[in-house]
Amino acid sequence: MKHIKRCDHIAELESYFEKKKPHWYYDYLEADKRVEEMHSILQILESNKLSFFTKYKHNYRDEAIEFFKAEINRELEFTGNHHYENIASYLKELQTLVGKEPFDTMVYKLKIEFKRRRNFVKILNARFGS
Repeated sequence: MKHIKRCDHIAELESYFEKKKPHWYYDYLEADKRVEEMHSILQILESNKLSFFTKYKHNYRDEAIEFFKAEINRELEFTGNHHYENIASYLKELQTLVGKEPFDTMVYKLKIEFKRRRNFVKILNARFGS
């Protein structure tokens, strides 16, 4: 990506990469710390949303909250420790965004609703207290 900087027609080349190679373009923008533009192409690059919102969650607070809640709901459809660990990781990201009381309520509701998933409750207790 360093070679783009040496090009005389940067705008044309960026436009080409944005249309034809959005993953490369995203990496280029990230290396150049152009966060606003990275955010604008997330609709195309669903797979980059997790890393983007993990890194820039405070810049895009409302969208990050919505994203992490959607990921939690998606993972709740499945059972197994891997899914439970993913949920705990998403909750950890949400913890700094929503405040203590709403977060504690969210975790409590999950423990009540999914009390039959003992390993899930055990993971939540280990990560966030009982």
